[in-house]
Amino acid sequence: MRNPHYAYTKARQDYRRLAAAGHVFAMRNLGMMYENGTGVPRLPSEAARWYKKGAEKDDPVCLLRLGMLLANGRGVPRDRPAAFAALHRAYTLGETAAGAALARLVDAMDPEEANRAAKDAGLSQKDLEELASLKERPS
Repeated sequence: MRNPHYAYTKARQDYRRLAAAGHVFAMRNLGMMYENGTGVPRLPSEAARWYKKGAEKDDPVCLLRLGMLLANGRGVPRDRPAAFAALHRAYTLGETAAGAALARLVDAMDPEEANRAAKDAGLSQKDLEELASLKERPS
């Protein structure tokens, strides 16, 4: 009988090989493995590294997960403006869960910080108010 961790070890090896070849899905899955501790030690910093690679290729899920890690300071230093940028990009790419996460982030930021982050993202005050309202919409 094979070791039950064999499948995870094999998956991790395959994902690393595919990620090295530029496959975003593999980068995303490696990030999730490390974020959740699935077959590997739970290492948010390693998850953030893989999500960042996927985010650089505009993968909306990687952008969402990286934004959440940045917003909460898990595995990376807490950086709300960078979290805002990642979540906003994920939202504009169609990741609807990023809208609610972005709204919660805006709610947690002080107004000056939120306005700066919005301005850095090229958003108006009205855009920021619309984003903040996303948490109030039913899903």
